[in-house]
Amino acid sequence: MSRRTDKTANNLNRNYGAYGAPPPGTALYDKYRDMSYVNGTFTNGRQPDAVSIVKRSGRKFEEIGIGAYNTDVAGFYRVALLGKAGQPVFPTPGAKKYFIRCLAGALPYYPVEIQSFSVINNSAYFVAASFDQTEISLRRYFALVATTYADYYNEVFDHSGNPFRSRPAIKRIKGADDVAEQIVLVSRQPYVRREAAPGRKYPFCSAGDEGGLTSRTAFEGAFGKEGLASLKAAESDAARPIFSLDLAAAIFTSFDKLDDAVENTLIDFGCFTKKKIPNDVMPKICAEINERSAAPFDKICKKLAISGREKYILMLKTLQELIVSSKRTFDYAWDALELGVYDKKSVAIDVIIDLSDRLGYSIDQIFAMMGFAYCAVVGGKVEYYNDALVVEIIRFIARSRRQPVQSVIESLGIRNSFEDPDRVKTVAMYCR
Repeated sequence: MSRRTDKTANNLNRNYGAYGAPPPGTALYDKYRDMSYVNGTFTNGRQPDAVSIVKRSGRKFEEIGIGAYNTDVAGFYRVALLGKAGQPVFPTPGAKKYFIRCLAGALPYYPVEIQSFSVINNSAYFVAASFDQTEISLRRYFALVATTYADYYNEVFDHSGNPFRSRPAIKRIKGADDVAEQIVLVSRQPYVRREAAPGRKYPFCSAGDEGGLTSRTAFEGAFGKEGLASLKAAESDAARPIFSLDLAAAIFTSFDKLDDAVENTLIDFGCFTKKKIPNDVMPKICAEINERSAAPFDKICKKLAISGREKYILMLKTLQELIVSSKRTFDYAWDALELGVYDKKSVAIDVIIDLSDRLGYSIDQIFAMMGFAYCAVVGGKVEYYNDALVVEIIRFIARSRRQPVQSVIESLGIRNSFEDPDRVKTVAMYCR
């Protein structure tokens, strides 16, 4: 590695030494900074002098931007993201603007090009081109966008968990006419949903795009003059009645069949037989199958031939995958997996302990991730909302691991504070 590479990586990582430095020759992804200044522009998530970009995943670092321009002709996909019912995922113009910044900021790390988009109050739609001709790069791209936006959403709107209802709904589209129709249909969604008046410019869609997010290079490269003619015809006044379709009703009222979801997910993860799935990948696969098919955990396990004690452990890890990677709350993940046959409180305690061991987070951080109330300062005094559960967790760990209560309290990150200088003493007293 060149001296310039070492210096570049060290400069980028200078603020992260206290939390563990990324591997040599890598730079930690920072959503708040334009990292393209390092060596000009990124190519497929890797810089010319081999400085790769990583993001933190628990106590490890995971490379992002994995994908290759393995073809000169892109594959085209319609992509949709939906917020939860009754809870707009983009409630303000500032939120829509920030989401578009997230879209633009993540583009240099993936072989993806946005052909058309619209961001409205509770959903976002895209026609995107992927130069690896699979869904994998698109899913990784939108996963990075969604998690980056979720951090902003939770901070600004006092929320916890993932504001999106599900992972992106992605459908392959082929042919110049079909791609052109979808490009126009997506860009007109604000008018179909009556969030923009006819004839008025809407700044959060490709028709009013001033930030340069959209590009038609892939479309022109794939379809040439035929594509341009199809796009012109789709944009004509004669075609307007065709584009009154509400994509939310068309896309989000159905899920993949379980067999199709299992097959496609295994292929996406590079597992071409059920018998050779690595243990650390299995929870990710179960979570993805659930998101795509809405199938209960029991049915997924039957398809993957999982039973006994192994099934319970996988259930805990799948819950953690939905909470940590997909930013779902515990209640959302519990309902999505349909785990009513288990004792919810016991499972929650097991998940909290596993997350504490795995991530090393304090219990208040874990509660926030899971969507549980922990405390709030009211009138200068601290109010605690789940101390009974905290005490039960401490007693369980102390009993099962034969640790002193004081040691467990310390390991869970329970500390005295300015607002509550006797917190540790109080919790220890509750645990007697």
